[in-house]
Amino acid sequence: MKSCQFSRQGVYKASKNREKLLYGGMLNGRRVITRNMAFKFAQALTISIRYSTVREQGQGSVRLANPKLGEAVIMSYKHQNYRLLSNLAKVYAMLFASQYCDNAHRIHQQQVEKDDHSSLPYMHMLTSGLKAWATQTAADGAEDARRCCGGQGYIMISGLPEICSSLTAMTTLEGENYVMWQQVAKYLMKNISLNVWPEDMSYIQRRSSLGLHKKCQARGNEFRSCEVLLDIYEHRSERLTTEVAVMIAAPSNVAGTDVWNTYMMQLFSAARAHIEVIILKSFIGHLDRIVDGATKTVLSRLTSLFALTGITGPAAIDAIGFVEDGYLSSCQLRDIRSQINDLLDELIPDAIALTDAWNFTDASLCSAIGMKNGNVYETIMEWTRQLPINVNAGKTADVFAEGFETSIKPILRGQLQMRERARL
Repeated sequence: MKSCQFSRQGVYKASKNREKLLYGGMLNGRRVITRNMAFKFAQALTISIRYSTVREQGQGSVRLANPKLGEAVIMSYKHQNYRLLSNLAKVYAMLFASQYCDNAHRIHQQQVEKDDHSSLPYMHMLTSGLKAWATQTAADGAEDARRCCGGQGYIMISGLPEICSSLTAMTTLEGENYVMWQQVAKYLMKNISLNVWPEDMSYIQRRSSLGLHKKCQARGNEFRSCEVLLDIYEHRSERLTTEVAVMIAAPSNVAGTDVWNTYMMQLFSAARAHIEVIILKSFIGHLDRIVDGATKTVLSRLTSLFALTGITGPAAIDAIGFVEDGYLSSCQLRDIRSQINDLLDELIPDAIALTDAWNFTDASLCSAIGMKNGNVYETIMEWTRQLPINVNAGKTADVFAEGFETSIKPILRGQLQMRERARL
């Protein structure tokens, strides 16, 4: 509104850049959503990881093979720590990507103040893609965290049902995600067709012009290298983007909008691959700024885990894009899985510290199973006793009289009558 005019005579004059300025609120909304997703997702994982380090079940864990040590904590099971720690890596990646987006948005705003809107296409692409990636990743990851808590994750006092439902709503807020992915795809296809290469797409131009289609040469722990990981992600993105660009540009009898619709799923894959390159670069860039050695070691492992589980994870979206052209071999995939197992073992001792680093208070989590003191079952009993239904039952010899009389007693009487008829 500050860029438009309305005279005393009732004449409205719009700014010449009105259409561009209208994007401002939308860009900011999507930027904020990405950051909020990181913190909300982190809450779910904090609760689930704390619970998993306390909950004991079974004797089968290698870590607690000695029966004298008691039952195994469920965090020691591979299926548990794989899901929780790989999601924790995504949370940190989401946070650092949101910080990168905040900085880019700040620069964009400074340019807009000078009537320079040249960075608008990039910001529109970035906020659309990060919003789509963050909301889907957070919604799916929080639901997985709830399942990791078994039945306790479904009770309201765990705090997880509220977190999961609020995250799910974000997948459609400020733009449904499949619409958002199309915005990223349009940005990619437009720049390729015009032969324009913004900084974030420079790797596509570089790889295309040099014909870098050799197979990956990494082995063993070389897959922990940030340079190797970024090369793998950039290779996938460059290939998917250029392939779908060729498909769309190929002569056909199909109208333009129908061509776009025909190759929609390939466009989504290319869009997601490009955003994941940006996210991985943000993670690595943040890692480079860390001074403390111990912190850097842990976050370096987390960076590697984020990238490697994106390649071989059973629930990784579009993971086939890493291997369908033979860039990675089956032997290399085995090396990657081996590295993931080692990284998980190295990160388990730091799992609680990595969640405590978010500095959530018990009040903010509002979870009986995610309290910092780890007293899960004592807290569940304490909170349960405070529920009005149980407070009232305590006044009637621990029986919820009204419910018993109206619901349970008629059922019991019906069963007794049926048994009596059967006996006769």
